[in-house]
Amino acid sequence: MEIKKVKNNTELFVFSLVFLLTVVAWIIVEIYHIEQNKKFSVEYLTSMNLEIERLPSLKILDQLRNKQ
Repeated sequence: MEIKKVKNNTELFVFSLVFLLTVVAWIIVEIYHIEQNKKFSVEYLTSMNLEIERLPSLKILDQLRNKQ
């Protein structure tokens, strides 16, 4: 009886340890994803605020079209 009880305690300990490590890893991954989403949203909003300039060759073409 005692051997079985020790075995059950060992199994419970291993299960608890694996469960704890899984939860900790999951939390770390979620925090990483949150940080990546924040970084992406800041970069996206910054890029949306930048004005895109036309290439000089396209400006020349625009001037030629406007003259006609």
